[in-house]
Parts: sequence; C-alpha cells; structure tokens
Amino acid sequence: MSECAGSIHVLAARATRLLADGTPDEGSTGSYVTENPMRVAVNPEIEQGEDRTQKNGADCPCLTYKVPDYVKRWNLELDNCRLEPGLFELLFGAEVIPGAAPGSMIGNILPSGVANCDLSTLGVAFEFWTRAWDGDRQNPGFPYIRWVLPKSIWQLGDHEFNAEFLTVSMTGFTENNPGFTDPYGDMPAEYDNADGKVAWFYDTAVPEGDCGYAVLGSGS
Repeated sequence: MSECAGSIHVLAARATRLLADGTPDEGSTGSYVTENPMRVAVNPEIEQGEDRTQKNGADCPCLTYKVPDYVKRWNLELDNCRLEPGLFELLFGAEVIPGAAPGSMIGNILPSGVANCDLSTLGVAFEFWTRAWDGDRQNPGFPYIRWVLPKSIWQLGDHEFNAEFLTVSMTGFTENNPGFTDPYGDMPAEYDNADGKVAWFYDTAVPEGDCGYAVLGSGS
C-alpha cells in the first residue's frame, strides 16, 4: 500500500561533509545534526524554454514550437533558531573558535574577502526531516518524511539584530551527486538514486543532535 500523507513541521537536519569526488568524508568532523531548524525552503530554478514561431507570407503563424522548461537546480534557504559553530564551519567554511574544554566550540571567524573564494566548493550532503501527517494525527506507519539533497553549496544569509530573537539564515543551491549513496546505513533498501538528484521518501526515524560534530556512521 502506498503512503500519501501530508507534511508539517521541520524537525532536524543533517549535513555530511563531502570529498572532491562527492563521496562522504569519514573523518571525525564529517557529520553534524541540528535539531534547531525553523524553516527550510527548496525552490526550483527554472530555465524557460524558448518559444519559436515561423510565419508565412501573410504574416500568420505557420509553425510553432515551445521548448520545454527544465529545472536547472534547486535553490535553498535554511533558518535556524540557534547559532551553531560546527554547522557554520561545515556548511560554508567558517573557521571555528575553540573553547577551553577539549573539542568544544564557542564561535566562528566568518569568511570574507577575495582570498576565500574557494571555500565550500566541495559542498555537503544535506538531509532534513518533516513530520508526516494523516488526517488529524501523525502517520502511524511512516511518521516522518525525509528530504535528501546529495550535494549542496551554502553561504551565510542576511541577519538583523534587534529586540527579537535572531533568526540565523543561510542560503544555498544544489548539484547532482552520484557519490552520496547510503553512508549511514539508514536508507530504504529500495532507494536507488544513481544520479544523485534531490529526493524525498517516507521514513521511520529522525537523527538526534548534540551541538557538535559526529563521526560518519556513528548513528547520528
């Protein structure tokens, strides 16, 4: 039986560092889970197809053809409710300011200037989970929906500091990436995305975050 639930809320997101060939980085800082996303936007960037018309000698349309529109990429927006140094470093290369305790992080040095033009070119795989909703309750069989972006390039967005809580904004775009397959061993057995395109499917679990990096495949 197929699932046909609705989607509400955004619960968590996971970023995975990528190597030059698009495969996941298995180092100790290769993965990061945040439980603080407020909003994720995935918007298609459409290339409008050319509309061609040939007229006859009476200036009337003789032949017409419309080239189909196509999706060039997906443009991304991420709003977080907290400042997370490890997430900043992983998404757009912001150098971490370490804390006194081993492995702790207390801030970032943000990228700027022409010398940093090659930051984040390797990108990250980005996944996020929403709640699957059926009628007036969470879908019992598959309670979540998982959205998979096998490669994404991110940058820090605009920020305004005032009497309200800060919304931490980031923007990005996607690229296809066949190198991101199932590094955490938590994809459905039937999942086959050989071209590494943006995808979604119903899911049964959401990863937990702890405000720090995780080793790839550690169950994060």
